[in-house]
Amino acid sequence: MKNKIVVMGLTLLLLMMLPLGVLAGENLISNGNFSQLDDSGLPVGWTYAAWNSEETVSTYWTETGEDGGTVVRLENFSENDARLEQQVAVKGNSLYHISARVKAEGGDPNFIGANISVSDTLAVSGDWTDTDGQWETVELYGKTGFFQSSMVVALRVGYYGQENLGSAWFDDVVVEKVDSVPAGFDVQSLKDVPVSASSSDEEREGADWIPMQTFVAGAFIVLLLAAMYRLRGVNAEEKKLRPVLLAVLTAATALRIGLAATNTGYETDINCFTAWGQIAANVGPANFYSEGFCDYPPGYLYVLGLQGLIGNLLNLTPGSAAYLVLLKLPAIASDAAICYLLYRMGCRAGKPSWALLAAAAWAMMPAALLDSAMWGQIDSVLALLILLVLDAFLQNNTKRAALLYGIAVMVKPQALMLGTIMLCGYALEVIENPKKGLKDLGIGIALCVAAMAVIALPFVIKQPFSFIFEKFFSTMSSYQYATVNALNLFYLLGGNWAAQDTAFLGLTYQAWGTIGLVLSVAGGLAFFFISREKRAIPLTTALVLIGAFCLGVRMHERYMYPALLLLLLAALLYGDKRIWWTFAGFSLTNAVNIYIVLQNEHILEENRYLGIFIAALNLLLLFYLIEVCFDLCVKKKIQPVEPERIEPLHRQVLGARLPDAAQSGDRASFRMTKKDYLLMAALTIVYAVTAFYQLGDTVAPQTLWDGKEGDSAVIDLGSVQEISQFRYYGEIPYGDFDISFSADGVSWSGTQEQSVGVHDMFKWHTVEADDSARYVRLDVTNKEIKLFEAALFGADGSRLSIASCTAENLTDEQDIVPDQPSYMNGMYFDEVYHGRTAYEQLHNMEWYENTHPPLGKVFISWSIALFGMTPFGWRFAGTLAGVLMVPAMYFLCKLLFRKTPFAFLGTFLMTFDFMHLAQTRLGTIDSYPVLFIILEFYFMMRYAYHSFYHEKFWKTLPSLFLSGLFMGLGMASKWIGIYAAVGLAVLFFTIFGTRTKEYIAARRELAEEKTLSAERRAQCENITSKYPKRALWTILCCVLFFVVIPLGIYIGSYYQFLRIDAPHHGLKEVWNYQLYMFNYHKGVFESHPFESSWWQWPLDIRNIWYYVSDSMPQGWVSSISALGNPAVWWTGLGCLIWCVVRAVQGYGKRDKRIWWVVIGFAANFLPWVLVPRVTFVYHYFASVPFIILATVLFFEDLYDKKTWAKPVIIGFMVLVVALYALFYPVLTGIPMTSFHASLLKWLPSWTLY
Repeated sequence: MKNKIVVMGLTLLLLMMLPLGVLAGENLISNGNFSQLDDSGLPVGWTYAAWNSEETVSTYWTETGEDGGTVVRLENFSENDARLEQQVAVKGNSLYHISARVKAEGGDPNFIGANISVSDTLAVSGDWTDTDGQWETVELYGKTGFFQSSMVVALRVGYYGQENLGSAWFDDVVVEKVDSVPAGFDVQSLKDVPVSASSSDEEREGADWIPMQTFVAGAFIVLLLAAMYRLRGVNAEEKKLRPVLLAVLTAATALRIGLAATNTGYETDINCFTAWGQIAANVGPANFYSEGFCDYPPGYLYVLGLQGLIGNLLNLTPGSAAYLVLLKLPAIASDAAICYLLYRMGCRAGKPSWALLAAAAWAMMPAALLDSAMWGQIDSVLALLILLVLDAFLQNNTKRAALLYGIAVMVKPQALMLGTIMLCGYALEVIENPKKGLKDLGIGIALCVAAMAVIALPFVIKQPFSFIFEKFFSTMSSYQYATVNALNLFYLLGGNWAAQDTAFLGLTYQAWGTIGLVLSVAGGLAFFFISREKRAIPLTTALVLIGAFCLGVRMHERYMYPALLLLLLAALLYGDKRIWWTFAGFSLTNAVNIYIVLQNEHILEENRYLGIFIAALNLLLLFYLIEVCFDLCVKKKIQPVEPERIEPLHRQVLGARLPDAAQSGDRASFRMTKKDYLLMAALTIVYAVTAFYQLGDTVAPQTLWDGKEGDSAVIDLGSVQEISQFRYYGEIPYGDFDISFSADGVSWSGTQEQSVGVHDMFKWHTVEADDSARYVRLDVTNKEIKLFEAALFGADGSRLSIASCTAENLTDEQDIVPDQPSYMNGMYFDEVYHGRTAYEQLHNMEWYENTHPPLGKVFISWSIALFGMTPFGWRFAGTLAGVLMVPAMYFLCKLLFRKTPFAFLGTFLMTFDFMHLAQTRLGTIDSYPVLFIILEFYFMMRYAYHSFYHEKFWKTLPSLFLSGLFMGLGMASKWIGIYAAVGLAVLFFTIFGTRTKEYIAARRELAEEKTLSAERRAQCENITSKYPKRALWTILCCVLFFVVIPLGIYIGSYYQFLRIDAPHHGLKEVWNYQLYMFNYHKGVFESHPFESSWWQWPLDIRNIWYYVSDSMPQGWVSSISALGNPAVWWTGLGCLIWCVVRAVQGYGKRDKRIWWVVIGFAANFLPWVLVPRVTFVYHYFASVPFIILATVLFFEDLYDKKTWAKPVIIGFMVLVVALYALFYPVLTGIPMTSFHASLLKWLPSWTLY
């Protein structure tokens, strides 16, 4: 009995184990023979992905195989990495065999062809580029991570960094768990290396910080350049600057660590660095290159291996914040070392103040923050090594330079592009002392080769002798495209990701790139050998590298990066201001280039125009750099940052301000003359006529039928008639209703369901019908509907007469039913929010729109109260605000420019700007804050012209009061008024600070000068006696004018809300509204077909399309779009840049208007750089007055200097008004011919009809 039990037990145990044995050899791939296809033809269970997803580059399909089964085919028409992927469940710490049958043809044998791999790892099989029509097997063995639960298997043509072309057929894909690995196969790591442990929303949130981080860095570098001019003639002691350097380094490093932890970096690079570090840590250097793909030479792999060991020791999760910081730490440390080394080199050159500026410039340079802390690349490591090489040459230590250069080459092969440093350094030695120079050259070559050999040996000991050379060759020859996201000449020619053998003007891109590279190297070397100065090495090498970047092929976006450091060092060694400017220009263009690629992985179509602009700017800067090199190396002509004679502060201030405008009677020139009033009135009338023309109907249905759920209304035509359309005009409630037709009132047919939603109110809606009926019935099926009017149209398009209607007020205003719905008789765009809410305010109803402060909608409600709830009524107030902008702009221009012609010019440009017309004719709230912004800046600038000491104090207060009043009105209309208020505060404290300096200077002059003229003493005593009391009262009045009154206006704008007789309408709810508004605007990420980014607005790249009629006759168009007048906006952008340059150069000291205009523009524009939400071109509206002021400033300067300026200005004005006339129909909806409309599409990104 016992034996039977034992036998039965063993039998059961064997039976239980049998499934496990079967499971061990089970194919874990689903649909590995591709027998199941979905509706699109994709094999079920598989997904398609590609590096370049365009169908013209790669595609897939299925075919019938030789055995009658189904096989899948991948084809790359040009170089790409295309793949079919499937996620497979696996067990941790287990061995797996992955295989497939493959047939390949047409691939490039120099790159990886058809293979099977595991995504997000470096596990890859052998590959085939051409199997000569035969089927082969590709396979690999790998081991999963300890806690790994899945992996993604990929059938692939190409690989990371090894894009290939050609076709590949795959069949019989198998993934099976195994117990052992056959001899001859390596075990590859299947451990996945996720980019981030956070959710996709968190990743997006982290990415949303990138624009703000980049902008802050860019703003900082502008401040550094401004500091450059403040440093003229200053040379502080080194020991006094050390604490400042320490503070800069500490802040910069802390910022980088924070950015490193919160930005996941460039996915591919972070994945590779993580995987390579883990492999190096696990298998050691000797076996590293046998474990999978790696296109880096051995130098930096030591660092990655150490990071892998540290990560394992500390049990850090790949992709976590800690691991990201660990990966990026070498580059961050290199940045800090670069800053310190720049400072030391500058101090050795006797320029400690400039050395500190150079260190700070690199510390906060946008490209450095993006590359090191965000992207996670190691370009800063290479840059540091190159800087050490240059430092060695400058200290005559050629041996150290050779050793360091050998290390640099083994860290990144791109160091070979900087070989002119070595050539120039040793050539100079040979020229100065041939015998010693040649000896040092031989020693240097030996040391360089020895350094490279020592670094490489542990990694290549198991590889063939030629391995390291093949590694360098394959790395340098990868990405055979005209340009790989580098914004250079070939990008301008359309060569981004285009094959380098593409023909252009009789030669290939590669041939043209070779010519550009040769010219760059030859030019740089020529300049150096003419100069024969050590300090020329970084300058000429920067020229070579930038020339190669701009004119060569296969360039990536980061290849310019080391040149930025070379330019910074050259600026430090030469002290030439032009090099500083060149460095600033290239640092910002490179930052934009890196940012675009970091954000999108490629330069997308939406970034095309920005890319073209940056590429053109890079070429212009290159030509400028060539000119600078010619002056410095050939002419020996340096343009130093001129030291100026610095007078004591009190002499500067008093000399500049005394006597002031009021004292000298100069304010008389600000007064408006009869001619001014006539010109201002003429422009106002012209604009009013063009703005109010066909603004909207002055009549609309006013009586309502209120239908509740279950209610019906029957319209009787009196006899059976052909019905083609049912048209209705609705009010606010949301609901559903059915429309049915009947000839006898008993049998109903043709029922159509209709819904009334937020976009369906206060406009005519047409329901197409094709019925013969006498009766039309409306049945309310859900909630409630309110209809102002309903009408029926016959087959000929004419309105049918209605005999009777069972619903009161539904058909009582037939005489105002329009023939066709249009913008003239209904709402369009955001009028459905703002006009509707104004109507609700007027009728004491709950507000629908609560994402903006209410004052703008209060103004609309007043307009509705005057003219009724009609299109003219809800648009009148905004259009009136647009009309009032004309005289407001005239007053502002007259104040700033004093002369009538320039006041007329500025107002003229505002009058005939497209955005001004389109936006103020729209029944939304944007007109009001822009009007108030103009007025608040006008009165603040008017205050600046008051004399603080020579007028009665109370006379200075009305300007401040009115400035604060309009500031409050602007903020209560829309929050863009808060942005303007920041600029207003900067202006006020600038003015107040000047007056404080006057007071301090006057006190010093009285204390220091023993003999003063009676007039001078009286002036100083007048200032010192009046300032304390007047300053205190000014501050107290400002608290009232700019805090208390605006706050009162803001809360008062909620009066209608507070008076609604319902719960939750108190001050607490007003505060909750502000929180809601903030969170709403913070989270508007939904895409919109007409959204545009802040950088696109000044370039007028993307319009916003508000309205188009679908009922125009053939050959005619009625459309409304908002965009800028290209003549005004494009000219304004150039003039604004001119103003910024002039301000930084110091002209703003002599002409404060330059700074005022720059501050006004910056306050209204720059906050949008930080806003992560979806934005539109109309957000630029408040900045338009300031680009116009910049334009007038430029023409004023031109008029004073050039005799030919007057006809140029007149021609410019003619162009502006001609464009206004040409585009007028598309700004207002006035019908135009299709041919006319076609003439207006200047840019492919403009959608105008």
